[in-house]
Amino acid sequence: IRLADIARDAATTTQTLHTHFGDKASLFEQVARRLGEELGRDRATVPEGDVPAMVAALMRGYERFGDANWRLVSTAERVPNAADLLQGARREHRAWLATTLGRHLPAEPHRRAVVLDALYAATDVGTWKLLRRDLGLSKPRTAAAMQALIRGALRDPTGTEEVP
Repeated sequence: IRLADIARDAATTTQTLHTHFGDKASLFEQVARRLGEELGRDRATVPEGDVPAMVAALMRGYERFGDANWRLVSTAERVPNAADLLQGARREHRAWLATTLGRHLPAEPHRRAVVLDALYAATDVGTWKLLRRDLGLSKPRTAAAMQALIRGALRDPTGTEEVP
C-alpha cells in the first residue's frame, strides 16, 4: 500500500498526508482507530444472544470495510505497527463475542475458550472473505453460512441442546 495511491484515492496529495499524519504508520493507526470506533458503535447495538443481529452487524462492517481489512491483514508484515493494530482488533472482536454470547458460553474455562476460538473463526473477516469473495456467495447466503457456523460453535457438546 503506497501513500501515493492513498492520496490519489482521497483526491489529495502525498504531502498533505505527510503533513496531516506524519508517516504511513500513523496514517494506518488513525484509520484503524476510526474504523474500530465505527464498528464498535454498530456492534454495541446488538442485543445479547441475538445471532441474526450479530451477523447483520458483521455483514454491514465487512461489506463496507472487509476488503480493506483483508488487505491490511495480508500486508501486516510490511506495514509498521500493523501487527499491533491487528492484535488489538482481534482482542476487541473476541471480547465482543464473549460479551454478546456470554450467557450461551460454557462456564468451564477450557471449554469456554474452545467455543470462543470457534466463534472467532466463524465471524472473522477471513471467513467473510472466503464466503463472499473466494466462493462468490451472495450476501444472504454468506449471512446464513455465518449464522450456521455460530450456531454450530454454540451447540452443546453433548449434542442435546442448541442456543438461538
